[in-house]
Amino acid sequence: MSSKLILSFLKISEKIANCLKAARQTKKVGLITQMESPTGLINLNSVCRQGVEKDHPFRWQAIIFGSDDFLASIGK
Repeated sequence: MSSKLILSFLKISEKIANCLKAARQTKKVGLITQMESPTGLINLNSVCRQGVEKDHPFRWQAIIFGSDDFLASIGK
């Protein structure tokens, strides 16, 4: 996974954790994300692994495949 993607993921994770702490929330937030590019498809395994780590404040609910955006990004 690219370092830029990991950094972005960690920043989002940290923001979610801070919001949950401020709200005194102890449950994990359900997260629905979208994959819509060739890079996203290549990194999907790594992203999924990051999303199930115990120290993250959320858990994956679903991953949506954005087929129209994916096709546009590959020139179809």
